[in-house]
Amino acid sequence: MNHTTRTLILCTDAILLTLFGIVMDLLGYFAGMGAWGTLFWQNPLAVGVVEAHGLALIVAVLLLRHATAHATMGWHLTAVITHLLLGVCNLLFWQVFITVNLLPLGVVATLYHFTFVIANGAVIWRGQLIGPIRQSVER
Repeated sequence: MNHTTRTLILCTDAILLTLFGIVMDLLGYFAGMGAWGTLFWQNPLAVGVVEAHGLALIVAVLLLRHATAHATMGWHLTAVITHLLLGVCNLLFWQVFITVNLLPLGVVATLYHFTFVIANGAVIWRGQLIGPIRQSVER
């Protein structure tokens, strides 16, 4: 994969992590808006979700910061691990989406996470496959 494609994957990943994570949580807690609005509005138990998505925001900032670097494989691995954690948590706690009547949101969020596991994983896989071949040709 070329550098532009790798940069696009990391930037898109980071922007979506930010928008769908912390922004929606905070809108729900402070304004009662968004998919989780009625559940999170002034509910101190939202702290766990805000913390988890806050950490996702930190990862997003790091992905954006390093997206244009030439050596991005470590950041693609960071993205894979982040999305595996968030996607698997969605699956493990799937009942929450059913309980609060947000099953479509659960489906979209989980598909989003595993889409970026695949996208970032493809970058890593192609880099490991093509990198050694390129190095042997250059010698």
